[in-house]
Amino acid sequence: MNFWRSLPKSTRRLLIIIGLPILLVSSCKAIFIPTTEKRYRLEISVEIDGKNYTGGAVQQLTATGAAEIFRGLSQTSAHYEFYGEAAAIDLGEHGTLYALMRYPPPADKPTAFHLAKRYYSAFVPTVCGLRVGRFGYAVFIWRIRMLWNDCEVPIDELPMLVRFANEPELDSVEQVDPKNLAATYGPSAKFLGAKISFTREPLSTEIEKRLPWMEAQKNTIFVLKYDPKKPQLKDIVNRTYFIR
Repeated sequence: MNFWRSLPKSTRRLLIIIGLPILLVSSCKAIFIPTTEKRYRLEISVEIDGKNYTGGAVQQLTATGAAEIFRGLSQTSAHYEFYGEAAAIDLGEHGTLYALMRYPPPADKPTAFHLAKRYYSAFVPTVCGLRVGRFGYAVFIWRIRMLWNDCEVPIDELPMLVRFANEPELDSVEQVDPKNLAATYGPSAKFLGAKISFTREPLSTEIEKRLPWMEAQKNTIFVLKYDPKKPQLKDIVNRTYFIR
């Protein structure tokens, strides 16, 4: 305060003239173009041979939305980014089951691995039943910010599940159907449930220790090798499916 009073009146006036518009713009941005970060733990449970296995990972959604008055200024009124790593469920002698940070291909094109029913960034609002209403994206983002109760994940909204027949080898990746775990793990295997719980825990950082092949793919630009005549999951899955 003493420093402020020691300044010449002309300097104080200039600082006020410069500072007020900046403060006003910042306030308007917070109101009309809000941004929120929601950190959550995705947890999945399965049963094999009468034993329950549960695992997961902490991920983060960052969402920015624009009020209706700004809709004409851009092609979209919301922007999503997501961070973290794939949820890992340690199944003991049965290996590890991974829930990728991608959705599976559409049911009518089960081998079209390059297609997904929606972007994974919509995972949290979809699972928690949020929809963009008549008040627009700005209010929608505020509703995401207010989420704190656990949300059950329907089996149809699960990310793509995979396992590795030989975990050190990326080429051994196999897709796992949560509705038919018995096809992969035997007749006793079944899906028990999944949920997301909002948290302030740090993001999970363990997956690179589990999958040593990821180190070689750091700073790599991936080119889609998808062949529609001979679709292979191993040609599609890469580091970006496991960590963001």
